[in-house]
Amino acid sequence: TTNTATTEPPRTIELDSDHEFRFEVEFNKKVTIKLLKGTAEVFGTELAIGVTYTFTGRKAAVYTWHGCSLEISFLLL
Repeated sequence: TTNTATTEPPRTIELDSDHEFRFEVEFNKKVTIKLLKGTAEVFGTELAIGVTYTFTGRKAAVYTWHGCSLEISFLLL
């Protein structure tokens, strides 16, 4: 079988304190989010620095109280 998934190059997003990054991803796509520095949370659950989180088929937001840097990648399945 051939792998037909395509990935956009990752991009870095800087969030100031008390801001959020909202995203909506369809069921046939995935988004990965990695916290590079600072603190951030999704629905009240804190993200760990350097860990890649994968989301599919949802609407969500990454919120930061003190500012953060995120690496975002989108994958079309």
